Amino acid sequence: MKTVSILVPVYNVEKFIQRCVESIFGQTYEQLDIVFVDDCSPDNSIQVVRETLERYPNRKDQVRILKHEKNRGLAAARNTAVWEAKGDYLIHVDSDDYIDIDTISRCVDRIEECNGADVVVFGVNHVFTNKTVTPPLKIPGSKSEYVELLLSRKVRFNIWGCMFKTDLYKKFNISAIEGVNMGEDYSVMPRLMYYANKIVELPIPLYNYIHLNENSYTNGFSVSGVYSHMKIFPMLRDFFSEKQDDDYMTAIDCGESMFKSTALLKWALYDNEMEYLDLVNDHFRTTFDGVPLSRRIILRIAHNPSLLKAYCRSGFKLKQFLK
Repeated sequence: MKTVSILVPVYNVEKFIQRCVESIFGQTYEQLDIVFVDDCSPDNSIQVVRETLERYPNRKDQVRILKHEKNRGLAAARNTAVWEAKGDYLIHVDSDDYIDIDTISRCVDRIEECNGADVVVFGVNHVFTNKTVTPPLKIPGSKSEYVELLLSRKVRFNIWGCMFKTDLYKKFNISAIEGVNMGEDYSVMPRLMYYANKIVELPIPLYNYIHLNENSYTNGFSVSGVYSHMKIFPMLRDFFSEKQDDDYMTAIDCGESMFKSTALLKWALYDNEMEYLDLVNDHFRTTFDGVPLSRRIILRIAHNPSLLKAYCRSGFKLKQFLK
């Protein structure tokens, strides 16, 4: 039986982590290696983990709680967990999310059905206060096309919602950039998929991504997110320039414009300082190839703050009205 590592970074999630932990300890699959990385969480998150573990005595020998000596951020916590993983395969679960009880069993079954795989990509539920949205899952048959879609940010590039062969990380020395705590998945996922020999899909929503945590890295406009992506795009360009495939570079250009348009949109909605608008405009490239019309409009009016705010806010209000 294959051993599967479940990797959980922990920081300031006391209100959310119990459901996450219960979903992991309650897995129908037996052979687990469960790694929590305490990134010096200031609350009682780890105490919740320990108290919950008392109700699952069969899991006690499978659980390790590692602690950083100082707070190093999400990327470092993910890296620590990966290098400590002992399983043949691994999955990432953010500590404010949760997985279905048979997630690991279904993924391992899928691997065996396909006579082995490096990656299983499965479905995700996006859980909001009043609704749950399940986007369709479709993985292109061509690996190179999939990598291009990841780089252009046109498909989901989160590392949760996947089961990876552990050696993909360790053999090719794939890690997130420490200090890059927003968008770190985007820096990792295309490289993992580039090295994967066999990628299979499992079109069943098994991961539940929670949109209720106000402390989440992904809410609102974030200056740190902008600075993070200022490191990510050069790193991806360096990596893929060595592969001598112009399509990858074109996809990165598209991905950079997609990120830029998102940052501009969030700036317009949250009325941030002008210096942040200048930061986005000055440090990210603009291309229109492959970029959807609504985002091309945002990019074209990026240097007109009043028009940018009017366009983005009216579009947001219209979307809210039509819901």
